[in-house]
Amino acid sequence: MKALRFALIASLAFATVGYGAEIVWDGDQDNDWEAGNNWVGNSMPGGSDIGVFDATSGTPGTILKGASDNDGVRFKTGGWTVDHSTGGEWRINGGVLDSQVGVNTITGTDQLRIQSNSTSTIDAGSTLVISGPLYLNRRLHKGGEGTLVLAGTGAGGNRGVSVTSGTLLYNYTTNSIGQAGADGVQATGNGTLGGNGTIRVKADGSSGADVRLLDTSVLAPGGDGTHGAVIGTLTISFDGTGTANNSQKKVDLNNGTTLAIDLGTSAGVNDLLDINLVGTAVAAANEGWLDLRDNQTLALSTTGALAAGDYTIVTHDNPENASYGTFNTVTLDGLDITADLGGGTYDLTYNQNSIVFTVVPEPASFALLGMGGLWMMRRRR
Repeated sequence: MKALRFALIASLAFATVGYGAEIVWDGDQDNDWEAGNNWVGNSMPGGSDIGVFDATSGTPGTILKGASDNDGVRFKTGGWTVDHSTGGEWRINGGVLDSQVGVNTITGTDQLRIQSNSTSTIDAGSTLVISGPLYLNRRLHKGGEGTLVLAGTGAGGNRGVSVTSGTLLYNYTTNSIGQAGADGVQATGNGTLGGNGTIRVKADGSSGADVRLLDTSVLAPGGDGTHGAVIGTLTISFDGTGTANNSQKKVDLNNGTTLAIDLGTSAGVNDLLDINLVGTAVAAANEGWLDLRDNQTLALSTTGALAAGDYTIVTHDNPENASYGTFNTVTLDGLDITADLGGGTYDLTYNQNSIVFTVVPEPASFALLGMGGLWMMRRRR
């Protein structure tokens, strides 16, 4: 039966994947990736093959991976963890990191190295967590309507990441990715870029590198409640000495994109987008800032009744009071409040180094403050 199953799977894989086969895990021996008996056909995935975990692979658990390299892994069921700590660096040659169902994890104390342009397709309702170091020798593309979580010690390399659909949560705390040009971090299509980590982008050269949003994509600091707190700070740091100009060291929100911010029930408790210059980066005009072109939306969401006061939603290192534009539309829980700004209920202030949303106290609150002040004056007399 095992041989027949292998023949059917292999013939389908070779017919649909030109660069290699889907080799299916069956765990007949133990939890060792390198043991051939644990794979259908009694041979582990080769350098151009994809390791697959599906409904025939037995009870999900932790798989210990050795030093072999291959074209990637595809999870067709949930609950799996592939730990490559004992094998050191794991090189993904062909670029497949897919998850179709549930939550799956790739972890390791050494880096997961992306050798060629890779696509991580995470289907709706599924999450793939990469919790060890990540090295980007080529760009990593996130597709599918699910969630890719980058968490742990950090990422490196001279290429960036992009999300075209679904959600990419960037929770790395230390990293340095990208290079001059478009190899920073991008969100396109209807993709969402979020997280509670630090995106540190190298920006050496005359053209620099940026964090760029296109189409109808969303920048949403904070996590999903499971992988990072819902309310949190996404820090974007630019490190490099490139010539100062309008195409580098900035967060660029293009037409039709959205900055999504969650507001807490106390003033000052909210998502924060923090943009700064670090390392050898030199603060100059048009660097370390938020670039707002025409027709962006600020989408504010509440987690309960808002308190009166200030919510600082963006901070940045732009050394000059440069004109970076304003949001065309501001919504609160889906309602357009653009016309209400400055009208006595809400306000949005564009400062030199911050953007602040203010909930103005109601007249009754002012009246109470006045009564309190009068009472204090009487007490002093």
